[in-house]
Amino acid sequence: MTSLSVRRFERLFLFLFLITDYLAILASFVIAYFVRRTADVASSLDIVEIPVLNFAFRDFMRIAPIIALGWLAIFALTNRYRHIQRRGGLEEFYSVFQASSIGVLAMMIMGFFIGRQLFSRLITIYAWLISILLIYIGRMVIHQIQQYFWKKQIGVYRILVCGAGKIGRQFLEGIRQQGWPGYHVVGVLNQQEKQAREAKRLSSGPIIQDDRNRLAGFPYLGSYRQLDAVLRNNILDEVIVGLGKFDDATTTEIVMTCQHHGVRVSFFPDMLTISAGYKVTDTINGIPLMRVTRNALRGWNALSKRLLDVLVSVLTTLILAPLLLLLALLVRLSSPGPVIYSQPRIGRDGQPFSTYKFRTMRHNAENATGQKWTVQDDRRRTAIGSFLRKSQLDELPQLWNILRGDMSLVGPRPEQADFVNEFKTVIPRYEERHQIKPGLTGWAQVNGWRGNTSIEERLQYDLFYIENWSFLFDLKILFQTLKSLFNAKGAY
Repeated sequence: MTSLSVRRFERLFLFLFLITDYLAILASFVIAYFVRRTADVASSLDIVEIPVLNFAFRDFMRIAPIIALGWLAIFALTNRYRHIQRRGGLEEFYSVFQASSIGVLAMMIMGFFIGRQLFSRLITIYAWLISILLIYIGRMVIHQIQQYFWKKQIGVYRILVCGAGKIGRQFLEGIRQQGWPGYHVVGVLNQQEKQAREAKRLSSGPIIQDDRNRLAGFPYLGSYRQLDAVLRNNILDEVIVGLGKFDDATTTEIVMTCQHHGVRVSFFPDMLTISAGYKVTDTINGIPLMRVTRNALRGWNALSKRLLDVLVSVLTTLILAPLLLLLALLVRLSSPGPVIYSQPRIGRDGQPFSTYKFRTMRHNAENATGQKWTVQDDRRRTAIGSFLRKSQLDELPQLWNILRGDMSLVGPRPEQADFVNEFKTVIPRYEERHQIKPGLTGWAQVNGWRGNTSIEERLQYDLFYIENWSFLFDLKILFQTLKSLFNAKGAY
């Protein structure tokens, strides 16, 4: 599929989103009219006097389509269709809620200025509530249709990654683990000349998938010098280049080659741990000015996060109380020793606190081995301990840490003091992860960086979370955590 046909595919689905939204908005007002006229809940409560509806359905339908069209225009003017094709379910619902609320507010303001209500106020409220549901359902149906086509490799952007250093490999690994809806990585070119002979086959035909010659799970196509041959013999939509992987002259050559073939070029940075703490604030003579960002978890943001922590931890504890008692009994029967294991960890501002877990190892197991990472098939574990670790149920007692305020639902995972003292001396910016409370789950964990994995890679995700925190971001991480619990293959 050519770049032109991909753009047509995107325009087709954008048109479908627009049409579906318009029909959903119009249907919301029609349903709201009949609810107000024939089955009015507010009237049946007999709490306040509800005036009789004083206009007929025929008169209503003269203005409802115009209002629906205006509402749709508000959606577009507030950028509600930007990146719509790649939104997840929770993000889509939040966008729909915001857009519908703005539409209702606009109607109220318009009614104020023209001196009369466009509809009855109850119809407006009903339409607002119904529209959120109908628009969301319509969009999710289209998302599912689009996903079906993407799985068939229809309408996807075919991309080539050029430069697979440390950050490039992490970029590719993230795509391999999580996927990238609407995109298909055709292959990887690197700076190294090794295996370049394999890329000679590109001069005589299209890309061949060779499982014996892969990089980060994707076909390795050889040196960046093969770029022209790859672009000449294969249909590609975009080349993503790792900044800093090549010198200026080589980068310029790569860009010019892509422009010659009409292929879009994008870049990813070579110092993610540093760039995550900076944002572009201005451009002077074409040069971006970057400023160190502040921690977003201040004031009302911190209060809203704390309220979410308390509410969810209390409800979860009440709901899971029978399970907690059963697990405590199983731990107690599995081996001698306490049910709850307490261990010092480092929290916000570097302050120590005690974190709680169901005991998964034999009592005093660390006396013989010392502190070390747990691994798969760790012999120190009890029978029930292996199950608890694999299912991550051993961390449920940390709900108490959250209620006490030592931890949050979402944040960087707390680490032992000895490891913190070691890491902060060798890993730049490591101490910045202690700007906020540690979490029961985190952005690094839902992306696969938990347990005995790279500390440097995990830190990059922790810093990204700190610098880009939002209430919606927390909800997204919690949703992905629940999803991973049902799909877990084991975590150690």
